[in-house]
Amino acid sequence: EAFIRSLLSQPFKIPIPNYKGPLSGRGLGVRRSGGRQSLYDPEEEGALVLYTPPELSEHDKL
Repeated sequence: EAFIRSLLSQPFKIPIPNYKGPLSGRGLGVRRSGGRQSLYDPEEEGALVLYTPPELSEHDKL
């Protein structure tokens, strides 16, 4: 169990000789900081909008 724990605590290395990974240093599954935002403007002319959530009243937001 201690051996497995020590293996899992090490960073993953690509098993390819002389492989240089990306310079960003971000790990897999790490998201960018900041709030959620759409990837495009759904209000733009000709935009394809598949779903628009219903507007919430002030009472429903509470």
